[in-house]
Amino acid sequence: MKATLLMLSLLAALCGCTSPPLDIATYQARPSIAETKSVVFDGKTFMLKFHKEGLWEFVPAQESIDAWNELVDFTVVSRDLNRFTPLDLAKRAIALHQQENPNMPAILLTDNKTGIDYSMHFYPDSLRKDGQFSEISYFKYYRDSVTGQTIIFHYARNIPKPSNPSESAIAIGREIVPQIEAFPLYRP
Repeated sequence: MKATLLMLSLLAALCGCTSPPLDIATYQARPSIAETKSVVFDGKTFMLKFHKEGLWEFVPAQESIDAWNELVDFTVVSRDLNRFTPLDLAKRAIALHQQENPNMPAILLTDNKTGIDYSMHFYPDSLRKDGQFSEISYFKYYRDSVTGQTIIFHYARNIPKPSNPSESAIAIGREIVPQIEAFPLYRP
């Protein structure tokens, strides 16, 4: 197993697909998405409440997947989409967001030191059905250094519909952006 991981890491580094390879112990010390039953984010514990191929959704224990205030999730992008970089996927998500929600805030940034891409989307109408909510979402896109798969970490918060979406996005961003940047990288 270690030899296979080392070989994959080395091959990925040689083809320039990822940043420099991690040593195997460091990589294996990263939490495994597939084995994760709870996530701590912004000092709060989120429990696994939904899973399907490539998607794990977590909400606070007292909330349901249908009526949540906050949610975190992981998407492990299908291997057949590895031809797209994390930045390509983030750009496509922003374009789709802007097409569906013109005039709503959306931001895309890249950390040049780490190569990790971040985005924020503001949705005027949340999927939540038990009131009038908007949703603000923050995403962290990165390529797994061993498998080459793109992983997307996502934090979302339902908020009462604001009169000024941009102002709400900025205020929540001040709180969440440092948390999402500091959130550890997971492996598939």
